[in-house]
Amino acid sequence: GLNKGRREGLNKGRREGLNKGRREGFLMTLFQLVNDGDLTLERASEKANMTLEAFKEKKREFNL
Repeated sequence: GLNKGRREGLNKGRREGLNKGRREGFLMTLFQLVNDGDLTLERASEKANMTLEAFKEKKREFNL
């Protein structure tokens, strides 16, 4: 019924939010490693499964 649908929607939203938070945390770690000189931009973008340009753009979005 309606309540089951709401519960399923809330659970899906939570999962998506957790996944987004994990991804952003992972990217923040990569950005910090790049900023500290421990990882190149190229290697960090590979680890993030992103193109170099997409990685740089995301880094700019995070103001890092």
